[in-house]
Amino acid sequence: MRIFCGVGSKQSEEERQRDEYISSSLEFSKILVNRLSSSRRSNRHDRLVRILFDRQVEWPQEDSEVMEWYKQLQQLNLETKFRSIEHRRHTDNRLFHEFLLLKLLDGGICRVERGGDGSRVDAVRLIGCTPHDLIQRFTKDDYDEFSSLRPSELIGDIHFTREFDIRDVLAICYSVQPTPACTVYTLQRYNCYFLCWTIISVLTRQLESWETMASTQWDAAITSELDRLSNLSTKDAKNVFPLRLLALLDPDSSHPSECLINRLRVDLHSSNGTLQKRNQAFAATLWADNGRLAMRQGLKSTFKSTEINLMSSESACMTRFREAKKTTAMELRASLAGREPFVKEVLGELNQPFYEIIVRVFRLVFELLILVKPERSLPPIYSSILNFAPDLSTLFLRFPSFPLWRPIYQQYWNNVPAWWFDFAVGICYIYFKVMHYIRLYLLNVGNDRDGAGNNRHGFRRKLETAMDLIYRKYFTQFLGRPLREMDARGLFAGANVDACLKIARLVEPGASFDMFIYDMLEPCLLAIPLPAQGHSLYLHFDKKKDAEMTVCKFQAVYLEPLILLHAERIDTYQLGDAPLVYDAVRNTITEVWRGMPATGFRSEVEMQPYFLYPEGFTKSLKEINKWESEKTLSSE
Repeated sequence: MRIFCGVGSKQSEEERQRDEYISSSLEFSKILVNRLSSSRRSNRHDRLVRILFDRQVEWPQEDSEVMEWYKQLQQLNLETKFRSIEHRRHTDNRLFHEFLLLKLLDGGICRVERGGDGSRVDAVRLIGCTPHDLIQRFTKDDYDEFSSLRPSELIGDIHFTREFDIRDVLAICYSVQPTPACTVYTLQRYNCYFLCWTIISVLTRQLESWETMASTQWDAAITSELDRLSNLSTKDAKNVFPLRLLALLDPDSSHPSECLINRLRVDLHSSNGTLQKRNQAFAATLWADNGRLAMRQGLKSTFKSTEINLMSSESACMTRFREAKKTTAMELRASLAGREPFVKEVLGELNQPFYEIIVRVFRLVFELLILVKPERSLPPIYSSILNFAPDLSTLFLRFPSFPLWRPIYQQYWNNVPAWWFDFAVGICYIYFKVMHYIRLYLLNVGNDRDGAGNNRHGFRRKLETAMDLIYRKYFTQFLGRPLREMDARGLFAGANVDACLKIARLVEPGASFDMFIYDMLEPCLLAIPLPAQGHSLYLHFDKKKDAEMTVCKFQAVYLEPLILLHAERIDTYQLGDAPLVYDAVRNTITEVWRGMPATGFRSEVEMQPYFLYPEGFTKSLKEINKWESEKTLSSE
């Protein structure tokens, strides 16, 4: 968080705008708190009611004040259902405030909003201040009179193709309140805007059924893709790494990939639970653009199981693969004795892709830490950096004094004595080992908590997930190119295949065949259309006529631009970094969706939550892609 005080100097325009934003936002919160205080003396159904639930008690908490108010509406036969919502903001420049109007079927209006009760200092810190989620029912005439004193403008008018109830909105607020991050009111993230976005996001998500893909649709797509892969020509199969590897391992077979294809037909069939895993991951998905993450994480265990089952098969290619995996350093030294030129050539090809992977992984960590460092406690930051120290030792420092390093020494370090090279490698190896143990210590003492003592959504686990995803992406991407070049030069001829596999396993023992299998099938998996209930919505905003759209499009053209605009405003006012705010809001709304009461407010499919990208990851990944594009252009 970036907060600057212009003490003793002339106030800049940015500082003036920031102070105005803070003051005006808190000013309306004070108005709400004062109105709430006066309403507590009334028992009328049209009073302002605080939406407050006990975090320890399960839904629906019928004895809470707001549920008593809801039952009062029902007893008076007052309408509680609605099919449209107006998202509005106050036009008074002194008041930064947004709210929702639920347009009830009988013409009545229910106003929902959030305010904060606390000091100016707390409102801009992670510790935050006390949130007040509020609701009030009006007749149309009463609201016209009420709104004439507080003019507002329309941000968006959303019309649903099905009915919702006030109870649905209360259930969302029930899920908001125990969600760790938004238990407090902060101007940067969890303010009145946040509650509006959350209610709209969760209600519109209920229009979709991404988690109900039918087995017929899934099995048909999988069968079609596996048939296509099975019938690839020898030339085309060379461009698919798993198929090419199997062909190299079993050159005498006319169908070397048959063992893999048959294994996938079993493991990916809906009857084997794979579709259930996919649906459970998508049930925990709120944002459509997280579909790729949901698919990869949801099916991760399936593809790992495929690898394990494949490796245990008795096929000729898998027998050779198992032998390579079991190779020790001493065995490889003996088998490669006298073949230094071959080893040098193989390592020369493998060195560049591994280097590029590490550069990108650590560039991502660097981009994340630039954003995260002002708002994170020290242990999680150090654990983020040190988490990948063992990977460096794996790639470069696992085998000090081992003959495999001789070609590298001869090519790059021949101007220094060999003993100095061995000594430097040994010192570096010890250093990274020490860093590894420090990492383990920090992970034990670090608790990923903010200033208010709230768990920060498992930041370390989410960062590790992000690292795993980018590692897998770049590992398969960069390793494919040198392998094709090595194949073209005949380095895989005869027994060389076994030697190359052994070298690769020693250089990167963590590399898994399941990465390549998933990457081979990912385009097919993501191309399967998301199931839809047939519900859509109509949106009127930005002086445009009503437009019918799906929830996916609605998120892209309405919700996400609003969140991004707010994040950029916060960045402009120097109250926080836009990428952190943007990702934090999206992630927290997802957590609210996952915490919704199970009965009646979400799909009946059991959720299987997966770790989300850490705050700042979206921007950091874009920076990497931009850097890659610039690097590509400069090399052409």
